[in-house]
Amino acid sequence: MSSMDLGTDIVSRCYGPKKLTFQYRPFSKSSLLGTVPRQSRVLLHPAPDPPRSPSPSRDRSSSNARPTSPSDSLCPYLPPPPQPPALALRPPSALALRLPPRPNPLSSYRPPIAPSIINANPTIIGAGPIGCVLALLLQQHNIPVTLIDCSPRHLSFQAPRAYSFGINNRGQEVLSLLPALLQRFESIGARSSPLRRHFRQPDGSWRITTLGKLGSGKKPSISVLRHTFVSMCRDEVDAASTVTSMFDTTLDGIEVDADGQLQLQLKSASGRISSINTRLLLACDGVRSQCARLLQNVPVQSSRGLERQSVRTYAQNLQAKMLLLSPDFYKSEPNSNNDDQYAPGDCMMYTFHKIYPKRMEQSLLLDVFPQSQQVMKQQGGVRAAVRAHPSHVIWRLNDAKTAIDLFEKELPLLRPREVIGEEEMSSFLSVKPLNIPSVARRNSISATTQQGAEPSGIIFLGDSAHSFPPDVGEGLNAGLQDALVFLKTLLQGGVDDTPSQLASRYERVREPETSALMRFAQRSVIASVPSRLDAFNMTLRSVLANWFPGLFYAPAVFLRSVFDSYEEIMQRADQTTVRLYIAIGLLVVGISVPIVLLVAAM
Repeated sequence: MSSMDLGTDIVSRCYGPKKLTFQYRPFSKSSLLGTVPRQSRVLLHPAPDPPRSPSPSRDRSSSNARPTSPSDSLCPYLPPPPQPPALALRPPSALALRLPPRPNPLSSYRPPIAPSIINANPTIIGAGPIGCVLALLLQQHNIPVTLIDCSPRHLSFQAPRAYSFGINNRGQEVLSLLPALLQRFESIGARSSPLRRHFRQPDGSWRITTLGKLGSGKKPSISVLRHTFVSMCRDEVDAASTVTSMFDTTLDGIEVDADGQLQLQLKSASGRISSINTRLLLACDGVRSQCARLLQNVPVQSSRGLERQSVRTYAQNLQAKMLLLSPDFYKSEPNSNNDDQYAPGDCMMYTFHKIYPKRMEQSLLLDVFPQSQQVMKQQGGVRAAVRAHPSHVIWRLNDAKTAIDLFEKELPLLRPREVIGEEEMSSFLSVKPLNIPSVARRNSISATTQQGAEPSGIIFLGDSAHSFPPDVGEGLNAGLQDALVFLKTLLQGGVDDTPSQLASRYERVREPETSALMRFAQRSVIASVPSRLDAFNMTLRSVLANWFPGLFYAPAVFLRSVFDSYEEIMQRADQTTVRLYIAIGLLVVGISVPIVLLVAAM
């Protein structure tokens, strides 16, 4: 295919059956010397109706003008090569395409929103991380929403329950639409790599395990305390003019009227009863979703039901609390901050595990997550997450010295007597542990009411749709991606969109990625505590990926810093599995055939 045919093929794919006007400008000798600022190129533009031939006297600037109308933006814009300085020799360009840009629906261009969506009184249940970010995204498009949460406006800080969020590249993509909020997180958070862990050796030294590298253009994660994340989000919500916040308010009941509209029964902390009507309910109320529980008694229809389906893993039913360690913990910290991607003073993740694979109820896990120097100074130490089975003895202890002795026995490499004080241990023992969510998802992430001429739409986002243990590190980021996909689905609906159509369309768009994410989460948990067979499988894939890049891929848990889509990650993992089976089959055939021939010859 010639360059002219290639260019025509590219444009025909973008513009479809539209007619094109070709304009060819030949080279002259003077243009090669650079004295005349023009070069040989073919300009391709949609021909007007009726078509007219280009005029030789047509102004060059008008012919090369870049369209800016969103309706004309059908293809990527491929700019010509930069102009060289005068009197410089330059080779002719074979083909330069002047094509209009593709619009970004989330940029300055604001598509019209369906009146039925705006008048539906969209209501968000849950003012946690996902609910607040979703309200702020809708506020940017002047969509009025009501935000309801059972907690008070200002959250109380409980040190033993203050765990961290890791905002990876996917989460930062969503928060980039809220630049003021992202800037606040960057100023207080610690930048780190979730794929790098440090293990202390028996001799006191550190062993650094790097699980892959950041892909091109990817950013290190930002670690922020959950309390800080939610507080900053709620500050932004208070300043949003189109968001009506109702804190200290519990969702007490859901009913459907004859017209298909949802009636939400609310109860405030003072006992006051009220109700609001909505046709678009956005459930962001966590793993134990109150919306899902109340909808069991409401006539709604969904593709596969609203029950939760969990995957059994070693992390299932574990509990966790946060323990404050002394700053002396970092006395022997490895010097691993030489990478330009990490700022000085930021730390990675440190792991201390005592695991009994066949007796998980006796295992004790402690992880030190990345924290900025500013946060460590404010809290007076280093915060670590302690995880164990509900029946573990650590949750039944009341004496600080006995608990420190237990840590000394189970995790001696932590140096518990040096980094854990009795006062911090007493505070740790006095607080009830948190239940860690398992790998689970809701069978259907959307539903609609069954009665009425105009059904209402119900959508589950964040932990109410899918949940993961901390080992996966995708709970917050997957929820933020839910909010982004919902916004894109809403903006693509057009002026005739309805809440029920929006809910069904969102599930069709989000379901493949959600299913792939669940598979990835299950493999990530297995990678945290692998069996011998799992360890061999991961090692084999890693070695083959280094020897034959492009033919084999590393384990799925190593690919999340390279690919943006979990569907794409699992496709690469499945391709590697198929090719491994083929390679093993060929190896078996290659070994068995000579043996069979040798036996036959004898």
